[in-house]
Amino acid sequence: MEIPTIEKRLQVRNEPTEKPMVFQDWNDLFFFHWKYPADVIQKFLPVGLYVDTYQDEAYVGIIPFHISNFKPYIFPEFIPGMKLKELNVRTYVYDKWGMPGVWFFSLDATSLFMVEVSKFLFGLPYIYSTIVHSHNKDHLNYMLKRDNHSLNYDATLSSQIYNAAPGTLEFFLIERYLLFTLKKGKLYRGKVHHHPYPLQEVSNANADSLLLELDGLPPRKDTFCHALFSKGVKVKFYQPRFV
Repeated sequence: MEIPTIEKRLQVRNEPTEKPMVFQDWNDLFFFHWKYPADVIQKFLPVGLYVDTYQDEAYVGIIPFHISNFKPYIFPEFIPGMKLKELNVRTYVYDKWGMPGVWFFSLDATSLFMVEVSKFLFGLPYIYSTIVHSHNKDHLNYMLKRDNHSLNYDATLSSQIYNAAPGTLEFFLIERYLLFTLKKGKLYRGKVHHHPYPLQEVSNANADSLLLELDGLPPRKDTFCHALFSKGVKVKFYQPRFV
């Protein structure tokens, strides 16, 4: 088992030579994070994955955003892509080769088609939900409705834009280009490619931690420990490969 190095974390940002499966634009992303003991998170992971830590701390993130221009690469430019909203709960992992990525506890989405296709093809834990998105000047809000729960995520955005520097906590949490999924007992690794996130600090932020408990994680009474915003990136998604 290899532990991810800075070189590996930079290497995974390289664009593959193969053709992508899908194009997407990810817009108006919040990144809210909570700390967890590494051994607690490890218990949730399948065989072959190891919890990735920053200064010996594991993190779980809630990331709401909205997607536009979602379409297969074979579609011509003039055909508009699908739009939807998504909110995912994720943690950070690596495989035995030291390749760092994300593991999802859940992915709520507003497109039933997206939910069913992603569950069938990739085994990702998608949930069909209602997500309301509103943007008033420099204040952004997402509201997730899952079952009988209404959960809110909002903040005021700063004007300064920057990229995460390698080795920082922001880089560890945000700059992730691999996802892992378990389908029929087999572990797969999928690649996404995009430019580094343009990041902004936030203030007056609120994020409902109840969603972590709904996904089976130990309840959290404290607020998040880290929060950021990104206006978004253009993304290419590639065929997941058997690990």
